[in-house]
Amino acid sequence: MASIGKKSLESPDELITADKTYAAVVNFGTVAATRVVLQPGWKWSECIKPLVGTESCRAGHFGVVHQGTLKVVHDDGSEITVSAGDVYSFAPGHDAWVVGDEECIGYEFNNTGKDYAVWQSELEKARQELLDRMQQELEEARQLQLSLLPEAYPVHPSYEVAWYMKTATEVGGDYYDYILAHDGTLTLTLGDATGHGMAAGTLVSVAKSLFRTLSGQEDIAEIFNLMSRTLNEMNMKRIYMAMNMIKVKNGKMRISSAGIPPALLYRAASGQVEEILLPGLPLGCMVRIGYGQMEYELSPGDTILMMSDGLPERTNTAGEGMGYERVEALFGEVGDQSPEKILEHLVDGGEVWADGVSQDDDVTLIAVKVKS
Repeated sequence: MASIGKKSLESPDELITADKTYAAVVNFGTVAATRVVLQPGWKWSECIKPLVGTESCRAGHFGVVHQGTLKVVHDDGSEITVSAGDVYSFAPGHDAWVVGDEECIGYEFNNTGKDYAVWQSELEKARQELLDRMQQELEEARQLQLSLLPEAYPVHPSYEVAWYMKTATEVGGDYYDYILAHDGTLTLTLGDATGHGMAAGTLVSVAKSLFRTLSGQEDIAEIFNLMSRTLNEMNMKRIYMAMNMIKVKNGKMRISSAGIPPALLYRAASGQVEEILLPGLPLGCMVRIGYGQMEYELSPGDTILMMSDGLPERTNTAGEGMGYERVEALFGEVGDQSPEKILEHLVDGGEVWADGVSQDDDVTLIAVKVKS
């Protein structure tokens, strides 16, 4: 180590942060100086114990209080209060807390640096264990959510169906489902919860239950009104569900929309793609909105495409969104092919556009083709 030297705590070698805790450390070989800032309300047993997992602080401390007041109670029953100007020494095995509404700032030296290194190691170990536990819980939640989605495509004499979903996080906010009624009516839905993660995953579970309960009704607009009212009454804190729903039977399609990207309809006779855009807020925004419903005649070879906003909003290296026009063009290129081939082409087109940029939103697609 050099004979003389200096460092600034404003540019520390290490920063250690936790709840209401900030420690800046500068090292000189085996010697360290640390500025510790503890915010009002800080208590070791509440802010640090959950992270390190010990019953009391196992680090020793030697330093001076610059500002504020700290109460320390040792495991042996002794206790002390230190304030600005006090030099202190705390043996391992104690609890401590800030007294009053003023930050407590202290400066610690020498072997304390090693103690903080141990503390930081324990803290990092505890954080990693917490992260591993959270990852495991998220994976379990992901598996549960996937179990809510249908595994096999519906088998219908008049329609061929395929779907694709890739989530941006462990627990996604997109949802798809279908019901095949005894009279041959095929009802399909695609939903997109605002955001993703655990809250959106919870909404997906609720949406599936509502869909299964209400999908037997003929009027899709009324189904949406009932779903919206239920979600609104649940008060899910600005988590809403955008959704498309179609009912196909005997060459006719009824469709309604609730704040989701437009569906696309490929006409086999002309090779053209029609956009189906119906106004409507996402489910849960209001108790009753007044959703619309439209009906279309379908011919053999016609194909319906429903999608969440994940694909058209995929960005490339320049930060540009893929856009609905590009998705529509890709759809038109392969609209005469099977639903699975159509979705494969769209997904590949998204990857080409992104050029290595990972998706930041769930991507879900459903293609329904009228059999020839």
